Amino acid sequence: MDGDNSPRVAILVLTYNNAETVRDCLNSVCNQDYRNIELHILDNASHDDTVANIPTALTDRLRINSKNIGYAAGMNQLFENVSQLASFVVFLNSDCELDASFVSRSVQRLADRSDCAALAPLVWRLGASESVVDGGMLRITKTMRVRLVPIGEAVKSDKPNGSCPVYRINALDDLARQSGYRGFDEKYDTYGEDIDLALRLTRRGWSTYFDPSITARHQRSGSSGTKSILGRRGRLRRNVLSARYVNAIGHLRFYDLLWVVPLLITQDLALICLSFARRDVTAGQDVAAAWKTVLQRARKKRLEVRGITRLVRDSDDGN
Repeated sequence: MDGDNSPRVAILVLTYNNAETVRDCLNSVCNQDYRNIELHILDNASHDDTVANIPTALTDRLRINSKNIGYAAGMNQLFENVSQLASFVVFLNSDCELDASFVSRSVQRLADRSDCAALAPLVWRLGASESVVDGGMLRITKTMRVRLVPIGEAVKSDKPNGSCPVYRINALDDLARQSGYRGFDEKYDTYGEDIDLALRLTRRGWSTYFDPSITARHQRSGSSGTKSILGRRGRLRRNVLSARYVNAIGHLRFYDLLWVVPLLITQDLALICLSFARRDVTAGQDVAAAWKTVLQRARKKRLEVRGITRLVRDSDDGN
């Protein structure tokens, strides 16, 4: 996939139990009409035939983890291997297929707008009986959910779709100078990390644009499964629930938290009731585990703040 003197684009593919979709995903990368691409693949300890289904010609680009370290840490691991020649990066889900002009159109859009840190493509749902939009122009609500806004023109968006976002690497490096790390915040494990990244980019003055001419197709058949919180269980549901609190506390103003946190608690209690009606007795356990995670992180953050305060005070005393 070596290219010419045009901007280099790194495409990062993280796989986990995606045996049925990974080959089509990678073939869509190979079939791009843009040539200056570097591809990196990481398998997050799949226990199906995902690795076996990766085309032989691409196995030299594959690394395999011995355990599942989560989406955020996995993508960051891939991002560390991106060459310094790359200008843009695509965080690609392995159940997503890029249309042939995806990369070339993305490069053109990013070249046209120097303030654009991220691109939100138009993503269609694969396998649907009719054309269903899976991602496009997105709004982030106060409760840290994402709402799709039906619109057919290029406009600003709060965040890109999580299945195939395109980022300007300079923008991610700009965030790294502030936060100390590149890419996603790994405390989110799986889910919520893209919302956090979008909000941090916005706060630094960067923009995200939705462009319906940049298209892809997403099957939603991979490791995240169904979109509904009622259909999720265990680790993924705990991550979804805890991430909403973590993002709210990290990004909202105090007077917004006064009504958002009680609302999130009420929604979690409603989830327990609805799940119990469906004979799902694990919802209460997942909610309790999510709340415990949030409280542990809040305590850790408080201790970090106290440590910094003590360090500053000791330094002042020394002077």
